[in-house]
Amino acid sequence: MAILLRAKARATAEAEIRSGELLLAQQELEHANEVKSNILAMTSHEVRTPLNGIMGMAQVLLRAGLEPKEKRQVETILNSADMLLALLNDILDMSKIEAGKLDIQVETFALRDLVSDLADLWQAKANDKGVALQMQIAPDLPLHIVGDPGRIRQVLSNLISNAIKFSSHGAVRVSVCKDDTILKAPAVVFRVKDQGIGISEAHKSQLFEPFTQVETGATRTYGGTGLGLSICRHLVGLMGGQIDFVSRLGEGTDFWFALPLVDAEINVTGSDGDGKGAVLQDAPTARDEQASRARLLIAEDNETNRLVMREMLHGQGYDLVFAEDGAQALELVATQSFDLVLMDVHMPVMDGPMAVREIRALGTKKAQVPIIAITADAMEGDRHQLISGGMNDYISKPIDRIKLIGLIETFLAGSHGGKTTLKPMVGAG
Repeated sequence: MAILLRAKARATAEAEIRSGELLLAQQELEHANEVKSNILAMTSHEVRTPLNGIMGMAQVLLRAGLEPKEKRQVETILNSADMLLALLNDILDMSKIEAGKLDIQVETFALRDLVSDLADLWQAKANDKGVALQMQIAPDLPLHIVGDPGRIRQVLSNLISNAIKFSSHGAVRVSVCKDDTILKAPAVVFRVKDQGIGISEAHKSQLFEPFTQVETGATRTYGGTGLGLSICRHLVGLMGGQIDFVSRLGEGTDFWFALPLVDAEINVTGSDGDGKGAVLQDAPTARDEQASRARLLIAEDNETNRLVMREMLHGQGYDLVFAEDGAQALELVATQSFDLVLMDVHMPVMDGPMAVREIRALGTKKAQVPIIAITADAMEGDRHQLISGGMNDYISKPIDRIKLIGLIETFLAGSHGGKTTLKPMVGAG
C-alpha cells in the first residue's frame, strides 16, 4: 500500500511539474508573440513615415502636367510603393493574428458604396491585363448593413486582386447576394469568379495556410508572400463567416465568403439609391467662397511630411498654418481661429493626443474645432484611442490625397453651415 501511495504521489508531482512547464511555455509563447507584435508595430510606424514622403510626392507629381513617359515613371513609383505598403500590412496583420490582437469592429455602412469603391479601385488594373471586371449586387440586399467594412473590404479586395493577377483573358465577375443556407441563417455572400490559371488538386488543401502560393520555386511568375488568403480565412472566421472556393486547373477559380447579414434598418437622407452617391472620384474643387478661405492648422514635426501636406493641399484655396509640435499647436489654437486642425500623433515636446486633450479643455468655442489625427500607427486599438481621446476622425500614413481632401471638405461643410458626419476612415493599414 505504501508503495502504491508513493507511486501515486510521484505521478501527481510529475503531472504538476508537466502542467507547470506547459503553463510556463504558454506564457513564454504569449510574451514572445506580444514582443514580436510590438516590434512589428514600431517597424510599421517607422516604415510608413518615409513611405508617406515617397507616395505623397508621387501623387503631387502626377498632377504636375508631366509628359506621358514621365507620368508612367511616377505611376511606377507609386505602384511599387503601394505593393510595399500591402506587404507591410500583411505582415502586421499576421502578427496580430498570432498574438490574438486582431479585432473586428461593428458599425453601419453602405454595402453598395463599398463594392462600387472596389470596382473603381481595380478597374484600371483589370484593363491593363485585358480582363473585364464585372460587378453585380442583388437588388434585394439592404442598402446598409452592420459589420466591419474595413475588414470586408480587405478580404474582397484580396480576392479581386488575386483573380486579376492570375487571369490573362476573359472576365472577373464579382457578385454579392443573400443566402439562408450556408450559415443556416441570413447571410450576405461575396463571390469572385475568374477564368484564370486555376488551382491544382495538390495545392487546394494548403491554399489557406500561411506562405502558401499557387506556384513556388525560382520560376515564379506572379509573386506575393502567400499571406493574403490565410489572413482572409482568419478575418472571415472572426466575423462569424465561412470562406471557400472551387477551382479547375486551366479553367479558373470561384472564391466566395459568407458573413452574417444584419440589416441596419436605417434610411439615409439624400441617398439616390444607386450606391454611387458617396463615392469620391476626384478631389473636390467647387466650394463656396467662405469654405475656400478656410484656415487649417497642421501640426507635424517631420519636415518632409510638412512639405508633403503643403504640396498635397496646394491649389485647394486653404490658408495653411504649420506647427512643429503639440505645444505650438495648442498655443496657436488658443490664440487664433482655425476651421480645422490636422494633428500628427507622435511629436516632441507635446504629442498629438495630449495636445487634443488640452485643446478640448480650453473652455471656449475654440475647444470645439474639428481635429483629424494623422498617424503612422497601424494597430486597430490605436483607432479607438484616438477617437475616444477627443479626435473627430483620423487618416493613416501614407496619406491618400483624394481621401484627405474629401475628409477635410466633409468637416468644412459642417463648420460652414452644413452637417458634419463623424465617420472614422479606414486607413492604409
